[in-house]
Amino acid sequence: MIRARDELRILKQEKRFEIDRVVSTIKNSYELAVSKEKSLKKLLETTKREMLNLNEKFMQYSIMKRDVDSNRVLYDTLQTSIKKQGVTEQSQSVNIWVIKKAALPVVPSKPNKKYNLIVGLIIGICGGLCLAFFVDYLDNTINSVRQIEDKFGLTVLGSIEELKGKDKNIDTYILYNPLSPIAESYRLIRSALLLSKADHPPRVVLITSMNKSEGKTATVTNLARMLAKDKKNVLVIDCDLRRPRMHSLLGMPNDLGLSSYLTGNTDECPLLQIKDEGYCLIPAGPVPPDPSELLGSRKMKKLLEMMAEKYDFLLLDSPPVGAVTDSLTLSQYVDGSILVVKAGSTTLEMFESGVKKMRDINSHILGVVLNGLKMEEKDSYQYGYSSYYASDDD
Repeated sequence: MIRARDELRILKQEKRFEIDRVVSTIKNSYELAVSKEKSLKKLLETTKREMLNLNEKFMQYSIMKRDVDSNRVLYDTLQTSIKKQGVTEQSQSVNIWVIKKAALPVVPSKPNKKYNLIVGLIIGICGGLCLAFFVDYLDNTINSVRQIEDKFGLTVLGSIEELKGKDKNIDTYILYNPLSPIAESYRLIRSALLLSKADHPPRVVLITSMNKSEGKTATVTNLARMLAKDKKNVLVIDCDLRRPRMHSLLGMPNDLGLSSYLTGNTDECPLLQIKDEGYCLIPAGPVPPDPSELLGSRKMKKLLEMMAEKYDFLLLDSPPVGAVTDSLTLSQYVDGSILVVKAGSTTLEMFESGVKKMRDINSHILGVVLNGLKMEEKDSYQYGYSSYYASDDD
């Protein structure tokens, strides 16, 4: 009985396996048939599209063939007409009458030189004017005193004309040419500085610029010379601890200087007397790793207060405002700041950004010195008196 039951169970399993296999085979056959059906449908659709395209191309071919046949018939008709016209013209007689006798012209018809010269002159003048206006429109640099006064509301203390000639140096020019218009321009800047405040002239003055190579160091030196000639006790401090230039300009050593005093390497700030010029100099000294912290320290503020008691004027040469924040820090310790602008180099955007930085921290701007101004761009009241000053040779 047990064996029979086992055999029955085995037979049922074989029966179920066989049924599943038959069902699986039928499903696979069905799925294969469905896949073939889909492929045949896609092939049928592709064939239909190709047939439609073929019919469309055949219709286009028929249209083009009709156009070709009609053009050929038209061409044959024109050829026949041309031949008939040629035969008719050959058979007709030609009658000619002399209406006016030809004469040799006195002047050539082309080219008309006078007309071309006048037109070329007019076009050249108009083109030159348009080009000049276009170049002036594209120029976004500061080129005149009126731009600074009208756009930014700042006072222009004076303008220095461009010094032409490779052998001439603005740093030492007024030493050898004390009667030149440039020397008189610095005298006007000195007078404007002395009158820039109502109660008393500013004693501690920061001189900076928006970018490098705008002439701030030369302005500091020449202004110090003019104040010293006015019997003033002047001290120049080179606060440009990043790229100091004052010592090399005056031919002085730079082993010890402002950075040495502020870092504590020396107890007394080194003072150098500029011979034959009547003012003193504190050089920048070795370049420190962090100039901003030194210039913003209490020791720097105390140094300025101490030197202000001994000297009539302190002139601080500082780095550009657009590059670092050293000048903004120093502007809090001084009576006022002078901005040096180089004509044709400083852009309006650069100058506006620097002025905004100084105004945001309530820095007192005494005025602007416009440097490198071309002679024809100077105001009439400035260069109109150039013939009044005697030449240095005279």
